Amino acid sequence: MSTDDELPGRPARAPGAPPREVLIVNVGSQYSTVVRSVEHQPLALRMVRHGAVSLAAAHAAAANASGAAVVQLIRAAAGQVAERARLDLLRGSECPVVGSAGISGAVIKLGAAGRSRATLDQVRGATETLAETWLAELRANRPQAGIETMMIGAAVLEAVLDGIGASEIVVDDETPRESASGID
Repeated sequence: MSTDDELPGRPARAPGAPPREVLIVNVGSQYSTVVRSVEHQPLALRMVRHGAVSLAAAHAAAANASGAAVVQLIRAAAGQVAERARLDLLRGSECPVVGSAGISGAVIKLGAAGRSRATLDQVRGATETLAETWLAELRANRPQAGIETMMIGAAVLEAVLDGIGASEIVVDDETPRESASGID
């Protein structure tokens, strides 16, 4: 991050100021977590499993689907798993949404052309780019598991942002001990 005040929890809070709240999104290879944290204390946690999204991608590949069809299938599956995770319980506050480094960070930077802040539309664009790349690699008979993992993670990140009502996300490039969440 370029300035300390872009992420909550870094500078000291002024007396009488409201508590600093943040939603942290960590996209892993098999599941994602969304944590609501206030003053470095986790208050709520939701997990979104990627299995159904991975299965949708496998079905799309087996059916020799187009890039648009792959995106449609994985978005639908990601939307369903995000809905089952009851992310709506994390809606309602205007706090920043922070993506941890890793898959979410890579997706954010891909969508935002290397910048650390991406809109929901830019994350959608990253999903589409990854789906096209994944299909091209499959058709060339050189499948890349890393691209598939990022594509699935991008679709889930989209669904998470939709589910919590967020229009943008910023990547936290700091090490876990220095992260906005205070959670290791």
